[in-house]
Amino acid sequence: MVATLGLITGLGIGAVAHGAGTAMAPEPAKLSTSLSSSTGATAAAILVTSHVPTRVVAYSTSFMTSASGPAAGTPCSSSAMAIDATTTHVIQVYVSSGYTYRR
Repeated sequence: MVATLGLITGLGIGAVAHGAGTAMAPEPAKLSTSLSSSTGATAAAILVTSHVPTRVVAYSTSFMTSASGPAAGTPCSSSAMAIDATTTHVIQVYVSSGYTYRR
């Protein structure tokens, strides 16, 4: 997973980062409900280290043009997940030539 500090810093719930030595990584989110694989589906979760409630969203692994959608740093999965499963993936967002892309 590619993580860019600018995408996960200061974005609030779901964007909490914790240190692993000198590396920064998204805080894992553990599901408290199951997540379907339909793009945009959400499931309740708890951030593993800080114990903050959040949501995990089902989203594509490919960049999609999207002016609105989940914020950068939102925990996500590209496939269905069962209760108690943990994800370390987060939504990535970038803007190029006036278009916003998310994955």
